[in-house]
Amino acid sequence: MDTKNEFLTLAVPSAWGPLTPPEQCTYAASEILGNVFETLVAYDLYGNLIPQLAQSWKVSPDLCVYTFTLNIKRKFSDGTPLTAKIIKKAFEHALTVSPTSHNQSALDLFYRLEGFEEFQTTKSLRGIEIPTKDTFVMKFKTPLRQALTFLTGIRYGIYIINTKGTYLGTGSYVFDKVSDQEVLLSANTHAQEPPAFPKARIIGLETAEFGPAIKEHKADVFWTVDPEKFLDKKEENLQHTQTSGSVAAHAIIAVNGMNGRIFSDQKLRQALQYLIVRESSSIHKDYFDLSRVTLDSQYLLPLQPGRLSQNEVNKIIEVGKEWVPLLIKASQEKPVYFPLRNEKDKIMTEMLQKEGISIKTSHMILSTKEALHLIYKTHDYDLISWRIGFGSIDPDSIYHALGQYGAISTPPIGRPRVWMYLEEGRSTTNIEKLNEIYTQLSYAILEEIPAVHVGYCRPFIFFNSDNIKMNIQRLNNIRFHLGVLNH
Repeated sequence: MDTKNEFLTLAVPSAWGPLTPPEQCTYAASEILGNVFETLVAYDLYGNLIPQLAQSWKVSPDLCVYTFTLNIKRKFSDGTPLTAKIIKKAFEHALTVSPTSHNQSALDLFYRLEGFEEFQTTKSLRGIEIPTKDTFVMKFKTPLRQALTFLTGIRYGIYIINTKGTYLGTGSYVFDKVSDQEVLLSANTHAQEPPAFPKARIIGLETAEFGPAIKEHKADVFWTVDPEKFLDKKEENLQHTQTSGSVAAHAIIAVNGMNGRIFSDQKLRQALQYLIVRESSSIHKDYFDLSRVTLDSQYLLPLQPGRLSQNEVNKIIEVGKEWVPLLIKASQEKPVYFPLRNEKDKIMTEMLQKEGISIKTSHMILSTKEALHLIYKTHDYDLISWRIGFGSIDPDSIYHALGQYGAISTPPIGRPRVWMYLEEGRSTTNIEKLNEIYTQLSYAILEEIPAVHVGYCRPFIFFNSDNIKMNIQRLNNIRFHLGVLNH
């Protein structure tokens, strides 16, 4: 079918937040921004690092110095050519932008740069050097094994800002319209890779809206990381596929361990974990699509270094049984505040109440935007359901969520012991030591409990096979690039 006069509509989870690389903190924002901005390197479908704005790179033997040769033929959407100076300016600017989450999105890599501590005074990153206009060098204080992987994240997307304050990228599209619920894209005439459609539209949906929207054909393609059931298996010609890629979406219940909160006491966190894990299967089977979701108490996935046996996990979780009476007593003095995000949360609170736990909930089910405000800004909760995404190849990717400077981390789930092993793990250059270090991390997470891990899944794409053909060519991402989505 001729697509010259057509546009395609993609539906993604709502509340994507500000659509600029330095403010990106949601999975949905990453999918949108990847159509407008590009990074130094990317992944192909098979997990290989490939050039994007960098045409080649080399890494020092000690994993401290990364040198990129840039493709300076690339241009931004206003025709400005790419240079090393522009990339340095973008990275330095990113550290001056007030974060949408708690930490600045690029902090989980930049804090390791040489001279980072001087930035607040100098406003310059000494660890970034630009010897020529097409050479870009990053120098880290200590080895950073996964620097290239982190640089594939769109929060490290390269941009310039025009006189109107608009962020411009080198991707296949430019923003025509941006609102809280709708984004319109048109072709970037200066892009190296032409888009499949002259125009594209992205709409935001709350989890409960996906099912009705699919039945009403409100979009051509639906992309989600939510594990909840909403797909009618009998829907005519509706196909679904997992997103190819290294990123998994994780369902967790964040546990606020800050001083003054009921779960600042580790024993009470362990009691909570025991109760939730014990009842997890019966609670989630009616709400999660178990054809897409794996219920699991561990953050590290099967075959990853540091993954514990189920017997080891069960022994750690069983410790919490002893502290359940303490949790019951403490909650009677200070009820556990568990704001509701969905119907499943109601069942969870009812289960905890049956165990004798005093629970206080929100009067209404929170929108995604309201929930993220609690998680990142006010921290006014004891428990809250959350969906997070991070890489599932190298275990260092978990730093994104649980590291002290992680892009989506937040103080209520900060645990110093977890931070310690994450810092040690990302610095090691001895692959043989990874299992030892990350085994200790797995123990620390299950014993310190930043959040109770419920399960994981891949992002899923739903589409009507009558008029859509999927041909994904980028790892982790769904893009409107030529050949990725075709009528």
